[in-house]
Amino acid sequence: MTPTEPSFEDSLTQLALIIQILERGQPTLEESLTEFERGVQLLQRCRFLLDAADRRIHELVEIDEQGRARLKPFVHEATATKEMSPAKRPKKSAKTPEPTSENEPDLFGS
Repeated sequence: MTPTEPSFEDSLTQLALIIQILERGQPTLEESLTEFERGVQLLQRCRFLLDAADRRIHELVEIDEQGRARLKPFVHEATATKEMSPAKRPKKSAKTPEPTSENEPDLFGS
């Protein structure tokens, strides 16, 4: 996240304020359109951040043979080579199948 991009929480707060402004019906049509456009941008930002968090969760959790969730180490591509020597990096297991939509339980009800 760059300094100009708001956090998820800031985006959500700003979005709630825009909704309040638009629900009051006081702004002009042009002001309403400007606020609506900003709200759409904030909503897209929130969805992007939630999708990124969801991807990270899926990278951190694997499901064992009994269907139980197990944490696995998270290795970020940008920092993996800097922070971990090859001997310390987690090894990919040939025994663990890659999760698919068929064998991966829906942990979040989506």
